[in-house]
Amino acid sequence: MVSWFNFRKAGIGLKSSPWNLTAALMMVIVAPALSFYLGIASSHTAGTALAAITVLVGGALFASTRGLPIYVYQCVVAVLAFSVAHALLVLAIGPFDMARAFPSLVVLCTVIVAAGFIANITVGLHDRDVLRAVNVVFFFLLVVGILGAMGIVQPFADGREKTVFPFTEPAAYALTFTPFLIFKCAMSRPRWRLAYLLVAVLVAIILQNLTLLVACLLVIGLCYRLRYGAILAAFGLVAVWATDIDYYADRLNLADDTRNLSALVYLQGWQIISNALTTGDSIGVGFQQLGLAGQMSDASELIYRLTGDSLNTFDGSFMTAKIIGEFGVFGIIPLFFLSAMIVKSSRQIRRIAVGGEPASNARALGLSLVAAYVCDVFLRTAGYLTATCFLLTTGLVINHLLSRRVSAKPMTAYIASKHETAD
Repeated sequence: MVSWFNFRKAGIGLKSSPWNLTAALMMVIVAPALSFYLGIASSHTAGTALAAITVLVGGALFASTRGLPIYVYQCVVAVLAFSVAHALLVLAIGPFDMARAFPSLVVLCTVIVAAGFIANITVGLHDRDVLRAVNVVFFFLLVVGILGAMGIVQPFADGREKTVFPFTEPAAYALTFTPFLIFKCAMSRPRWRLAYLLVAVLVAIILQNLTLLVACLLVIGLCYRLRYGAILAAFGLVAVWATDIDYYADRLNLADDTRNLSALVYLQGWQIISNALTTGDSIGVGFQQLGLAGQMSDASELIYRLTGDSLNTFDGSFMTAKIIGEFGVFGIIPLFFLSAMIVKSSRQIRRIAVGGEPASNARALGLSLVAAYVCDVFLRTAGYLTATCFLLTTGLVINHLLSRRVSAKPMTAYIASKHETAD
């Protein structure tokens, strides 16, 4: 019988196989959505916590002895310091529900540490192993989207208008799928890039989902030169117009008198921002306090009258609205740094896809995970404790680790030892 020491010595561990990275990524994208889909939890928080704990347990049992980078602990300290300091400020002038904030803060810090483990796994694997892991996740999500578009294999979907199992709605699926679509399109040959994009557009049109269509436009902007991107975008818009232009026009109508639920949800987010910055002391309501009593906007009240439920009052519709709503003017600080990292990653992934700059699959994955988060920031989100936030944090740590590694030796030598195409 092989001893535990020999098991570890033989290199059989979390970093030795692409399937371990696959399992970690699958847990991150499936657990939050599935727990919410099945009604086990009222949000993605429980599933996100389960995914983080699973990754941490796996890391503690099987990961190499190399510890997490100091960057991970710096992120934890920064989140704790910012959130607690702001909570004390809110407490000094009004109520603050600590029972709601503290558990979420613990889960968020756990997610950051777990993301550090996944990042360590990613940068430690050979390039082809990273590609194998991401391929499994990408094609799994692609099949999930196709099945959702066809309306088959959608268990427990009674009472839901549109589902993409295990996601309760196409928008949630789109947000999770986007970073992997960016990666595959950026790292694949032109014919495969176009094939992946066309399938994604077709799924978006059949599902009638604006979030996924915007994600496809994002991929075009990142992965194609301007003239080719304009042609592809024009063809896509013609295809949308030929199917049901009124459906999308209703969702783009942000007038105050709109009765479209999707438009109202987005309008609600901007009203949350306006209220947070123009009323009271403009310091926000505090971490995870959004949506509590007395914070209804005009759009929120209309949504309640139309549906009988206070939809999106806790997540703020999109991340900018949630951060500003909870932290007021102080929320501009994390939003600035987050936006800067998204812009930086987007520029770098475009240099890889369009400029032909060589990059490892791990590097491209990290950049894609960060660049895709622009959809959460400005379009749609389900809050901090979601799969997309988990993936964002993983991407940030991957980018940090690889920036240090590349700076330590010539880029050409590093790429020569790591590069594989993503076809």
